[in-house]
Amino acid sequence: MGLKDVQEIPIDLIDDNPFNSRMNYPEKNLEAMKSSLAQVGILNAIKVRRMNDRYQIVYGHTRLKAARALSWDRIRAEVCDISDHQMCQLSLIENVARDDLSDYEKAVAFSRLKEQFGRTCEEIGKDLGLSKQHVSNYIRMLDLFDETVLSRDPSLRSALYQITEHHARVLSRIEDERARVDALRLVILEGFSVRDLERSIRHLRSWFPTNGSESRSTRRWNSRSARSKDIADINDVLVKESTLPSTGDFKTFEKLHAFKGGCSIFSCFPPMGRCQNVEGLKKSKDWFESVAPNYIRKSRDVVVQFYGNAAVATLYVELQSKFDANHKPLQIRGTVVLAHQRRKWRIVHQHFSAFDPLEAVPYLGTRVPIDAIGT
Repeated sequence: MGLKDVQEIPIDLIDDNPFNSRMNYPEKNLEAMKSSLAQVGILNAIKVRRMNDRYQIVYGHTRLKAARALSWDRIRAEVCDISDHQMCQLSLIENVARDDLSDYEKAVAFSRLKEQFGRTCEEIGKDLGLSKQHVSNYIRMLDLFDETVLSRDPSLRSALYQITEHHARVLSRIEDERARVDALRLVILEGFSVRDLERSIRHLRSWFPTNGSESRSTRRWNSRSARSKDIADINDVLVKESTLPSTGDFKTFEKLHAFKGGCSIFSCFPPMGRCQNVEGLKKSKDWFESVAPNYIRKSRDVVVQFYGNAAVATLYVELQSKFDANHKPLQIRGTVVLAHQRRKWRIVHQHFSAFDPLEAVPYLGTRVPIDAIGT
């Protein structure tokens, strides 16, 4: 490799590096570089290689982008004569040395060295001080989604820049591609650690299907503004569940739940067993007609968390007797799991428990048979 003297190169003669390992340039980093160049100029020359009567940048892309944004005519650059393989390798080493690449960008660069230049994972690792297995793990990040999927949804590639290789290993366990997309979005939206992701997949396994049978219309992911609408819709479901008993409109109440899809209920009142499907529907109807109209139900501190096409709402509920205002209100903790089905949020599971279980049964008095209570 023959290095030449540092020169002042016209910026309009410099082209991008076709083997650049850096693909993502955060705006805040570019603004910081612009500020630095404007105040003190360029401290470290960029590196370029000569290509006929033009140049290709080897590394220093952020500095070059900032100089262009500042309308500089020329930039200080070190001109060298290197091969395509060396071009790719130098770009990678420079960025890795400065810890300036995401794990996904490393994966792309490692794959290029392997596929285009015939380097083994062991050789790549030796150049960078990594193990052969470590390099292989990075490259496997590229198996999460093929290029067709990424080109169809550019935001998906942006999400990949934000996860680690360890996240990718966990995501790779999800066989269904659309479910894998949902899980990736969940990591970004909620800021999940690897342990958080593992726990979510384990606890909500049924919402990450592996048979690919669920239709695209029901596999959805929304922007933050759309998520706000989802939260409003879920709150509406929870409010209606509390207020509909006073109207006698059980048909609407029934539609809030996925009884035909296996909706299950754990109550804080006897019987304490799980009720689901037809039994859950019957118990809910008994509650709706015989119990709920006797009480004023107030909910507070509702928190909603999303897991792909599922959501978990946690809340506190207070029941006050309509017939005895002096009776101490019953305090209840609730967890409600909802799924997005046929463009609506429906309850698929709910679990309520009283702060003091001994208060639950006496609170109902003798007006209602215990075996009629389902929720």
